[in-house]
Amino acid sequence: KYLLQAIQKDPNNVNAHFWLAKVYYHEFIDEKKTKQILDEALTLDPNRADCLSLMTSVLIDLGRKPEEYVVYLERAVEQEPDWVSTQHFLASILLKLGRFTEAESHAKQALSLLNSRRLPKDIIGEYYESVVTGRSESKYSKDRLESLLKEIQSKKNNRSL
Repeated sequence: KYLLQAIQKDPNNVNAHFWLAKVYYHEFIDEKKTKQILDEALTLDPNRADCLSLMTSVLIDLGRKPEEYVVYLERAVEQEPDWVSTQHFLASILLKLGRFTEAESHAKQALSLLNSRRLPKDIIGEYYESVVTGRSESKYSKDRLESLLKEIQSKKNNRSL
């Protein structure tokens, strides 16, 4: 209700669009409506990494092909290269696409980012760091990333044999 009111008062409020999309995606499980909201947000700001990353998840859920959604995640990483979640997510998708060298690079970057976490100043910042950027070790643990990196390296080595 409040997000809709915020958008009604200021249709250019990308933050309100992003959080409304999160609500539709996570609470109402409505990928089509989420995509519509994200399309509006990305029209307003085509470089919003949080919107680009969420759009990737939405397109996956809508059954789109990796070639269609990987571009959103690549743009998100370009905009926010220090987000663990986007680096990790992109490494996983690139692995599926057989782009092993790129996948390895992003997995290594995500691992290095875990060691340079920023401390949020408030509870909203803490939530954003955890849910959006993935710089929270509880969600993107070192073990998961190391396992992904080993899988990438194994497939990369098998391919070169």
